[in-house]
Amino acid sequence: MTILSRQSTPATINEATVFSNTTGDSVGLQNGVFNLTYYESILQDTIHASFTYSDTGTVGGSFDGKNAVDGLPIKGSEEFHLIFTDNLDNKLEFKGANSLFVNNVTPLLDETTKSMTQLHLVSKEYILNEKIRINSRMDGLVSQHIERILKTEDKYLATEKDIDIEETVLQINESPKNKKPFYIMNELSKIKRVVQKFKPDAPHEVMLILDGSTGQNAFVQAEEFTKATDVNSITITKLDGTAKGGVVIGITDQFKIPIKYIGVGEKVGDLKLFHKGEFVNSFFD
Repeated sequence: MTILSRQSTPATINEATVFSNTTGDSVGLQNGVFNLTYYESILQDTIHASFTYSDTGTVGGSFDGKNAVDGLPIKGSEEFHLIFTDNLDNKLEFKGANSLFVNNVTPLLDETTKSMTQLHLVSKEYILNEKIRINSRMDGLVSQHIERILKTEDKYLATEKDIDIEETVLQINESPKNKKPFYIMNELSKIKRVVQKFKPDAPHEVMLILDGSTGQNAFVQAEEFTKATDVNSITITKLDGTAKGGVVIGITDQFKIPIKYIGVGEKVGDLKLFHKGEFVNSFFD
């Protein structure tokens, strides 16, 4: 049986400390806790915790009568240490490399002598994922792409967590085009699962099919597809009409991709192996 998710209600909160991004000050909120729920799922890219607390201006120390949100202040992206024992007697600890971070601050009650605030807590990787976009091309194994996104210092997610990444045999060339890191990793994982479900060492060949009648548009197609995947060969279709497919000479020279088949009709037998001599001679027929 696969457990897709779990949700915990704390029985004992040992620590709930939020740290300022600007002053280095911190405040403990555990004495004002009103409600805490914790949630994780393999269908999500991060854990989530909803932390609701009541503040009369004295929670965790004094800020000249101000509550913690205004006095610390808490605006978002602050580090949050959380340690609690849940209702199943499991002790969960989020600090150090596993610290949570404030994603959203939601005021629930704001009176003269009392306030109630809800903090949405997520992982550091989730915070970074919302800010970072990947544009650089990635070439290599799927596992290498995942490691690069997760572990590269000062770039991407740069996680400090200990992560065991399974080495793959599937190689994919990816051109993300301004996508979030989690999105790219999910897409790479999906491709790997679908292809290797049928053949562990697939794909064996990636063939680009070009319409011989499109002229220079075929060059543009070749350029875009070679950015997105590792093309091994080219097939040119619709050479049974007036189109000669001459643009393919430039494509093979530019991208160093061999032509494997040509299509000279709509029947199965009209897909023929490419012979360069015959192809060149067709220009003078």
